[in-house]
Amino acid sequence: MIHRTCLCLLGLLGLGTSLYAGTAPDSSRLAVGIQEDLDTKGQAEGLVLLRNRPPLPDPSSSDDLRLHRRTVVRSLRSVAATAQADLLETLDRRGVEYRPFWIVNMVWVRGTEGDFRKILSRPEVDRVLANPEIPLRRATLARVSSLEGIGAPASEVEPGVERIGAPRLWESGILGQGVTIGIADTGVDWDHPALRDAYAGWDGNTVSHDYHWWDAIHDGDGACGADSAEPCDDYNHGTHVAGTTVGDDGGPPGSRNRIGVAPGARWIACRNMDRGVGTVARYAECLQFFLAPTDSEGNDPDPDRAPEIVNNSWICEVDEGCDDPVVLREAVEAVRAAGILLVSAAGNKGPACGTLDRPPSIYSASLTVTAVDPLDRVAVSASRGPGVFPELLKPDLGAPGTSVRSAFVGGDYGRMSGTSMASPHVAGGAALLLSACPELAGDPRTQASRLRASPIFRESPQEWGGVAGSRRP
Repeated sequence: MIHRTCLCLLGLLGLGTSLYAGTAPDSSRLAVGIQEDLDTKGQAEGLVLLRNRPPLPDPSSSDDLRLHRRTVVRSLRSVAATAQADLLETLDRRGVEYRPFWIVNMVWVRGTEGDFRKILSRPEVDRVLANPEIPLRRATLARVSSLEGIGAPASEVEPGVERIGAPRLWESGILGQGVTIGIADTGVDWDHPALRDAYAGWDGNTVSHDYHWWDAIHDGDGACGADSAEPCDDYNHGTHVAGTTVGDDGGPPGSRNRIGVAPGARWIACRNMDRGVGTVARYAECLQFFLAPTDSEGNDPDPDRAPEIVNNSWICEVDEGCDDPVVLREAVEAVRAAGILLVSAAGNKGPACGTLDRPPSIYSASLTVTAVDPLDRVAVSASRGPGVFPELLKPDLGAPGTSVRSAFVGGDYGRMSGTSMASPHVAGGAALLLSACPELAGDPRTQASRLRASPIFRESPQEWGGVAGSRRP
């Protein structure tokens, strides 16, 4: 099915006692991958999950979005700071490298077996999740998107943008203005001609990356290095995704690159993959940044600067630490609880059913998007549902995702295919929805409901687990 309308317009489309000396960490609370790394490398990365977690209110329960979002962030930060205080003091005494989180009450740790034994002895610690240091490879995003070529010629308005009906809204003056979209991806080439004017850090004369960019890659050695001070993309993927959401180079008729669905919207970004490789910690860190963006030093988080929409054209694989399907659910639910719509790519593991099986697309708090071809059929490689959790039928929407032309690093343009390319069509469509219906801001449930109600329905011949394609594509 294809995203088609905003319902209020024409038709557009959630210091304890230590263990006995010489014993291994409690295997029931320590991820298998951590023990393997400890055995082979002598140290490992892990995510220490603490027990205390605050309740997350529904954003629709508040009439003041800014106050509600500040309350959510304050609660998350307060619970984490209190719960983690003694643990962090212990880690400091031991000289252990760590990084605390508050979007989820957890602490990233790189330590030895003795360190993890000490951590697991603490009563406030629930368990330790894996955050594996995996070899660099191109597999993660290859499962979500594929590169088809650079230097593709302009076609004025891109076919996918045309197919979802966006230009009809542009003619009514609805361009996504007043809306900010967060791009969680491999980074973005912010100075690309089709993206520069839409970058929230650029005012037409000067640029500031504070509150508009964060790099969650702290030990990378690729083209962007680590902790890049400005938006950078070492994989083309994030730049391509950003282009489909907002891209427009403003060129002359006949050669203008109108590649984005919501050219009046603004974007901010966070790099959560190093050349296409992520980890649970990287993915969570970017979601935390979008919930309350910070300055370039990571200080003074400000939920008032949060985007209305976050596009997630990635999936977290087992070898990135997502062997537990709920590992990122709390982070995703925290973002939605703050009134932010999360749009997520379904993944590229089709054509079999039951292949939509990795975070964040599996969660009810994500609006999950699959890819369709030019004939509005589900793309052959796109992941199918019904999903991991029996109560959920996924995906939620389909959008153009085959041979999509968008921005490439260095001012170029090229084509890519996959659900990664479909998701930003819907994120851009959501920006148009909010421009047309600003009263929906801060209410992602209703936004998702409106978007799900808008598509052209397409049946599927496939059936899996008793769910017929005539019931849900």
